[in-house]
Amino acid sequence: VVNIPEGVICIGDGAFENREGIKEVKIPESVVKIGGSAFCRCKGLADENGFVIIRNTLYGYYGNDTVVTIPDNVTSIDSCAFAFCEQLTDVYIPATVSHIGNDAFVGCFELTLHASAYSCAKEYAEENWIAFVAE
Repeated sequence: VVNIPEGVICIGDGAFENREGIKEVKIPESVVKIGGSAFCRCKGLADENGFVIIRNTLYGYYGNDTVVTIPDNVTSIDSCAFAFCEQLTDVYIPATVSHIGNDAFVGCFELTLHASAYSCAKEYAEENWIAFVAE
């Protein structure tokens, strides 16, 4: 268990990156910013669906499904969240997501993103040459 002390206001970029053994993180209310890739590749934090979600940001996916629906409480997808999940064919992104980090889906070669036609997911798909279906 990692206990971030009360009074800490920021968790830096990549702070816990690659720490697969971490099973739980306790973050106090004083933390107002969590940097990019802060929990990238922290497989031990994954929930029963394979997601690492901290404060509404999806930091990683460690399931084996080929079709994934991101939970509605997610508002941001971190830059390494689905990196090299080669088995993925379809990811359904809810309207609640307003940010997708660079390289969030790098190495997902057969991927189609599904989301609203007016979403950041559509823009991300176009910018990164990823197939997109408007839902």
